[in-house]
Amino acid sequence: MKQFVKPILAILFLMPLVGAAEQQHRVAEYEVHYILKLGGAKVGNSYGKLTKVDTDRYESIQKLEPKLLLRLTGERKSTQKSSIKIDGSGQVLTEKYIIEFKRGKSQGAEFDWTNRSITQLDGEVIPMPEHHVLEWGSWYMNLMSADLAELPGTRITIVSRHGILEYEYGPLEEEVIELGSKLFTTKRITLLQTDKKKEGFTLWLSPEHNNLPVHLQRHKSGVTVNIELKSLDLK
Repeated sequence: MKQFVKPILAILFLMPLVGAAEQQHRVAEYEVHYILKLGGAKVGNSYGKLTKVDTDRYESIQKLEPKLLLRLTGERKSTQKSSIKIDGSGQVLTEKYIIEFKRGKSQGAEFDWTNRSITQLDGEVIPMPEHHVLEWGSWYMNLMSADLAELPGTRITIVSRHGILEYEYGPLEEEVIELGSKLFTTKRITLLQTDKKKEGFTLWLSPEHNNLPVHLQRHKSGVTVNIELKSLDLK
C-alpha cells in the first residue's frame, strides 16, 4: 500500500498546478509580421510589436504599409502607438493611443476608466459603452488573456481611425490551416460589426501561440483582404 502513497501525493500536489496551467492565459511580448493579399496579389505589409515597460504596463506598436492597390480602398501608411495597462482583475485597459500618418493629421484618444469616457485628440469627449472597449493594440492583448470558448456572442467596441465601432464575435470552430508549408491548429471565429453584418473580420486564432491570429480576413465594402502570417516571435 505504501508504494502507492508517494505517487498519489505527487498527483494531488500537481493537480492544482495543472488546472492553473490550463486556465492561465498570459499576455506575452511578441513581434509579428503579416503579408496583405487581395486575390493572389500582395498589396501590403503590417507589423506589430508588444513590449512590457513596467509590472502591469505595455506599449504596443502597429504599422501598416499599404501598396497602391490597397491605398485605393482608403488605407494609408500609418504607425499606431498604444499605452496599455492590466488592472488588478486582469482586465486589459488602454490608457491612450495615437496614430501617425505619412501625410495628414494624427488621430488618437485617451481613455478615462474611472469616468468611462474617451477623449479624442480634437478634445471631443465620448461616453464609453457598457461592454469592453479596446483599440487594436489592446485587442491583441485581450485575445491572449481570453478564454476563447467564452467569446461567441460577446460584444466589444473598438476605437480606431475608422471610428468607434461595435462588434460581436460569432461561433467558434476548430480548423487546421496551412501557412507557408506549416500546419496550424486554430480556432476560427468571426468578428462582425453589429450594424453591418457583412463588415468585419474572420480570424484564425492559434492557442499554441497565446491565441494570436495567424491568419485574418478583413471584409469591407464587399472586398476581402487576406492577412497572412509571415513571422511570429513570441516571448
